[in-house]
Amino acid sequence: MPDSVLLQEILKYGNLLISPVFIAGATYWLKCKIDTANSRTKMEQDRKTAEELGKIKQKLDDANFPNILSKLASTTELVETIQNEISNKSWVNQQIFPIRQEIMQIVTRAVTDLRELVYLRNQAYLNFHHIYYENCGFSGGGFDVPFYADPKHQEEAERREAEYWAFAEKEIEFEKSKHKKKYSSHEYKEKDELLFTSVICHIESVLSKLSLNQAILSPNTVELSDFFEYAKTKLTSSQQFDHDEGISEWEWSEYMIEENEKFLAEIDKQHSHINELTKTELFFDSSNNF
Repeated sequence: MPDSVLLQEILKYGNLLISPVFIAGATYWLKCKIDTANSRTKMEQDRKTAEELGKIKQKLDDANFPNILSKLASTTELVETIQNEISNKSWVNQQIFPIRQEIMQIVTRAVTDLRELVYLRNQAYLNFHHIYYENCGFSGGGFDVPFYADPKHQEEAERREAEYWAFAEKEIEFEKSKHKKKYSSHEYKEKDELLFTSVICHIESVLSKLSLNQAILSPNTVELSDFFEYAKTKLTSSQQFDHDEGISEWEWSEYMIEENEKFLAEIDKQHSHINELTKTELFFDSSNNF
């Protein structure tokens, strides 16, 4: 008999059937039905769980799990090796940073003092050339008159021209006196000599440092030695006027000024280059090579 029919019969004959024995039997029957339903539900859940576990196992088998573990171990070892290398590089960077810093400070000081020396000496050349070869800018009063002009106008022009040059000569002599007093003074010569000696010492120090520390400096920084060798030679070589070269003293003076200005331009160029190299040497990352 189906369950629904049984329940209908119970309800139909409820008063006749309700007794302790009937109630006990019905209760047992209901319990069996509930246990059976729970058992079926659990079996279904266990079946689904088993299927999921089977799928996972199949994926692990397909992926060659032992090989994955082996690769993971190798990767872990590689990561540890990289970490050790980074740590070692960081330690090395800490050791060489003060050396690089000192070198770049010396290089910067050398090029700064070099520029000051060359600039001051070129100013002396410019001053000398302006006074002795350009007559302090005096070139004539512009009092010329046509040859057919009234003789009175001619005389007036000559008088004014003479006054002009008399004044000009006084000014030129005054400037010559000032120039001689300044550039021939013991104070100026001593200052120039001290600055010259300091520059040469700094250049020699730079050359020595660059040579000794090539292994920890960038190639561009090491190549600065070429410029400082050139600067040292230019400062220490004797360049004097020689009549046999076929040029005048005025031309020689202009040549020296031109050479000094070229030298100053090169110094300024190298100074900017050194500023960039300083950033490279001091603000590097762990990927830099030594």
